[in-house]
Amino acid sequence: SAASELRLESRGLDVPALRTIAAPFIPAGFAGWELGGTLDLSLTARRPAAARGDWGFSGTVALAGAKFNDPSFSVASEGLDPVFKFEGTGSPAHGLSFSGSLDIGQGESLWKSLYVAWNKHPLRLTAAGRYDPGSGSFDGLTARVLLPEIGSIDVAGSARLAPALSLDLKTTADLRLGPLYSLYPQA
Repeated sequence: SAASELRLESRGLDVPALRTIAAPFIPAGFAGWELGGTLDLSLTARRPAAARGDWGFSGTVALAGAKFNDPSFSVASEGLDPVFKFEGTGSPAHGLSFSGSLDIGQGESLWKSLYVAWNKHPLRLTAAGRYDPGSGSFDGLTARVLLPEIGSIDVAGSARLAPALSLDLKTTADLRLGPLYSLYPQA
């Protein structure tokens, strides 16, 4: 019945060195990819005193100066500063409520013929929902992709994992085609 807290923090981890450590777990198709940058990590799990068994968790994963590219250089990014945050509460018996976000505001990326300068088109992705282990479903799912100059995409609904995967989602998009088309180099 006492309060509990676990915390892990690290700053300035070298991404190429982490890749070397994780090499046995990386799929062969990614072996030739070049990686760079540093990683800051903060993870916390806590249970308040006299709680009914629910744990809270939160974390932040931030990259600085991140870069990657495939061997053919058709998928590449440089100077990225993505920040991924998440939090939630739950237990195996009561389910899991969660929320998270991803922000990218610096650097540049190339995916074949799509080029994004993140300082000109920053990205904010948010998602939230609740997992019920009794029914094997996610309800209250919401997600939002926001590119301020281009527009937004909103998704809401539910998903059931068993007996077969089924989705009930509503999607709304508000996109400006001119700025969206400007992401292609030939525009």
